[in-house]
Amino acid sequence: MITYQLTFNLQDSRVMDSSMEFVSGDVGAYGVDISFLDNGKTFDISKYTFSIKAIRADEVVQTDAGVITDNRAKYTFKNSMYSVPGDLYIEFALTDAAGNYITAKIVRASVIKGAGKGNSAEDNTNVYVTLLAQMTERLNRAQDLLDKLNIDLSELYKRPTYGGTITEIPEDGAPAGTYYIAGQDMANNGISYGGYVWELFELDGGGLSMAYNVKFTPDSRCISPASGSYPGEGRLAVYSTEGVFAGYIDLNPTLETMPMYLDLSCLGVTSQYDYVEFFLAFYNESTGFPNELTILDAGTLLVKRNSVSGLQAYITQSKFDAAIGDVDAALDTILAMDEKLLGGDA
Repeated sequence: MITYQLTFNLQDSRVMDSSMEFVSGDVGAYGVDISFLDNGKTFDISKYTFSIKAIRADEVVQTDAGVITDNRAKYTFKNSMYSVPGDLYIEFALTDAAGNYITAKIVRASVIKGAGKGNSAEDNTNVYVTLLAQMTERLNRAQDLLDKLNIDLSELYKRPTYGGTITEIPEDGAPAGTYYIAGQDMANNGISYGGYVWELFELDGGGLSMAYNVKFTPDSRCISPASGSYPGEGRLAVYSTEGVFAGYIDLNPTLETMPMYLDLSCLGVTSQYDYVEFFLAFYNESTGFPNELTILDAGTLLVKRNSVSGLQAYITQSKFDAAIGDVDAALDTILAMDEKLLGGDA
């Protein structure tokens, strides 16, 4: 394959002649390798999309997408782009994630009539190029998220600051800069519980969803202090697995106090034989119980930023997907279009 080496300065004129020549009928015979300069200095193109538009002598316009490797833009021309003898105008463009042109250079080349017929299909892959741009944007945003945490995932398990797989948020005494992996769904300021309703709660009547006491021993951090109207040990704040507040329940209510009933239907309970999962929030002396909990999915990457304020940086899969979109789905779509639009000898 003949690979033409080109260099474009962003400040150069948009249209330029070249010595590139193609022979109609050749198959997979030509490529291009381009470097970009900004005022004569190397221009970083790693976060852009490289697209190609070819205008044949018969005025058929074809578009396609190239690749960016080692800060160079590379492309192998489709046979159909040079299937018609005559002048061939090729636009090489760099676009950002929003589809805006960073630069576009139009190069004039020539196609010499050959013995073969080639493929003159009038295929246009604008949608494909758009998807590639979206994919590039998502990957760049994903990398930006990771860069903000200063995390090298490939080295994570080897680092001395890797604190291991955890099932609840570490105490403030954990060393600053420590990295953790959530071994299960967990709350940023609470702890999870699970079991059968009849094992965990005292119910007001057989099979009813109203609970007035707990049968398990809750974590001491989840118990509010006693008050004048509740002279016992205090109360617990219960949250759903989505972090939504479900209600309070008194811990060890007495005859002197009116029990604080918890409506277990807020946790999806329909009978005492249901298996239920929930969270208890940690009580804060200054702010009390939170209005809701932030739930960190299993597999979440957590970073201990400093020794005082606890875990300040983390990425959950749901937050990750919401921030950058479904990369796998986008990739599947691109591959499917790749097979449909660019397959065969086109």
